[in-house]
Amino acid sequence: MTTEGLSGLHPTLKKRAAVYRRRVRLLGLLLFLLMAGALLFGMVGALTSQDLGSLLTLGLVGLVLLPSVALAGGLIWYVDRAATKELNSANQLLVNYAPRQVRLTPVASTARGQLVELRPPMAGPIYAAFQCQWFTRSLPPEGMEVQLYGRQFTRHSELIALQANGIPLFGKVVDRKAWQRGNQLFQLLLWVIVITNVIYWFAR
Repeated sequence: MTTEGLSGLHPTLKKRAAVYRRRVRLLGLLLFLLMAGALLFGMVGALTSQDLGSLLTLGLVGLVLLPSVALAGGLIWYVDRAATKELNSANQLLVNYAPRQVRLTPVASTARGQLVELRPPMAGPIYAAFQCQWFTRSLPPEGMEVQLYGRQFTRHSELIALQANGIPLFGKVVDRKAWQRGNQLFQLLLWVIVITNVIYWFAR
């Protein structure tokens, strides 16, 4: 995500782009520290022990780190590409489509995002799921008036909602029952992971 790309963005997206850039940099730093720590640990063990086993371990660590560097680079590239794609798509919505004044009425809120109902001037009940971000607050129970941008309002259509403070919310139109089923499955998976870890910990 280059500086030139940021200059072409809608003003309301520049803060989001800066957040993405910081995340990519922190991810790169974290991966570098993990790999450097593993290499340093192997080197210290080999130099202090000075036996064949430690040297072989150091060589094995080096062989593992080589593909790990490639995987880390691919992961950073993928995250940056996904963020750039999302910002470009949002930028097109903000530039090419007129906003509609809509009230977002919260229905459910989870770690996956917030499920809301779009109130008039939409025809019929339309539901959308918006991402949860650390720099955005949860919607008040009574809902909130926003400027809504979108190509169309059918299932899986992308939406951008501009709040009164100018902070954009990223979301898409969803089927309420399908979203709730997916959320229940996500929570079940989390519980399975937690219970599995607890059993493994006490079985050691």
